[in-house]
Amino acid sequence: MELFRYVRLFTGEDGRSHFEDLDAPLEERDFAPPAAPLSVGALGEATGSFLLVGGPGGWRGDVPHPTPRRQVFCVLEGRVRVTVGNGASREFVPGDQLLLEDTWGEGHVTHFLSDRVMVAATTLAS
Repeated sequence: MELFRYVRLFTGEDGRSHFEDLDAPLEERDFAPPAAPLSVGALGEATGSFLLVGGPGGWRGDVPHPTPRRQVFCVLEGRVRVTVGNGASREFVPGDQLLLEDTWGEGHVTHFLSDRVMVAATTLAS
């Protein structure tokens, strides 16, 4: 079985944000017939909104903040560093997927590391 790797950002019982590396199974499906089958997986059902967020290099969300909604954070251009409550930091580059679920608690800090950052986020149902 093929797997899709992603990072989950969630609030633990301690009220702090944490990272978790996860794998989602991909199943072969007739996704776009009559084209050949593709490997497909899901992290949740989309509510239909699609956000494209851009920002200047060096932008910082230095005050810890929770995500405003459960969403998938997909870096399209640039580099982003996210730091969680226990001080752990991770950098995300184009193609990286981050499932944001820390909708309550202390939250996380975000820093754009490149001249321009573009992020796509698909909001998911709760």
